[in-house]
Parts: sequence; structure tokens; C-alpha cells
Amino acid sequence: RIEDSYDGAIAYLDDRIGKLLDTLQARGLLRNTLLIITSDHGEQFGEHRLFSHGNSLYRPVMKVPLLLYFPGRIPAGRVVEQRVNLRDIAATIFDLTGIHPDTAFPGTSLRATWEHPDSVERRHFFETVSNGPGGGKWRSVLQGDLYYVRRPRAEQLFDLRADSGETVNLADSSAWRSRL
Repeated sequence: RIEDSYDGAIAYLDDRIGKLLDTLQARGLLRNTLLIITSDHGEQFGEHRLFSHGNSLYRPVMKVPLLLYFPGRIPAGRVVEQRVNLRDIAATIFDLTGIHPDTAFPGTSLRATWEHPDSVERRHFFETVSNGPGGGKWRSVLQGDLYYVRRPRAEQLFDLRADSGETVNLADSSAWRSRL
């Protein structure tokens, strides 16, 4: 029931976004609109025996959609494979619109991810205080396909290329060290 409810909420949101796009198109505004669709978090539906969000830094909570649409400035239909950080959205908005703010914003424009995709490789750092069982501070680092998670009383390392479900903990193995 929880997943059905979640899917229903997503379907409703999809319908509302469709109506917004239809309205912008009908008014002739869509061609001059920068549209960004994303989320602040994902959801867990039993992965790692956890549900909801705010209780971990596992990938189901951390991996969110990011869609950018800006005719003439972003290639239509382009899919970017690199992982990016939502903190880069403000810098991307300023870059794409040509606005130069008086104060610096954190992050880097995502333009390079579609213009020079092979040149973009960054580490991503995350931190949260879990409200889930056991609580406590969680920290993680993502570099390429290696995802390190340090949670209260445990360290985990996952090779997301071979193990997208984060089921095999490599933290005690030395085989991964050459990839850093």
C-alpha cells in the first residue's frame, strides 16, 4: 500500500507538470522557459530494512531525478550519466540565464556534464543525522562507482557498478583501494 500511495502521488505530480507544460506551450512561453524538475530526497521501501527517508544515506534516498529543459541552451533528449549534486542547480541557473549575482553561490554549473561529459568526475560528500533506528550521524562519499558510508558503529563500501543494491560490503576488503 505504501508503494501504491507513493506511485499515486508521482502520477498526480506528473499530471500537474504536464498541465503546466501545456499551459506554457499554449501561451508561447515554453521556448523561453528554463524548467528544472528534481526532488529533495528519494524513498526507501525496505532496502536495508528501512522505510521512508531521513534515516540513512543509502542510494534509494540519495539518488533523485534531475531534469533540465531550456530550448536552445540545453540539448533536447540528452541523458547525462554522471552523478551530480543538487547544490549545483543555482550555479547552473545563473550560467544558463547569463545572470551574474553579486554574491557567490555554492556549486558549479552543470553545463560541462552535457558539453564535455568525459571531463566531469567529482567526489560527492553527504552527511545527515538519522532519525531512524539507532540514530546518529551518517557520512558518505561517492567517487565514481565506489560509495563509502560511515554510520554509527559501522563502515560500508559498495561498488555501485557491480552492486547497485548495496548488498555486498567491501569495507574490509583491500581489492578496491587501487580504484581510489
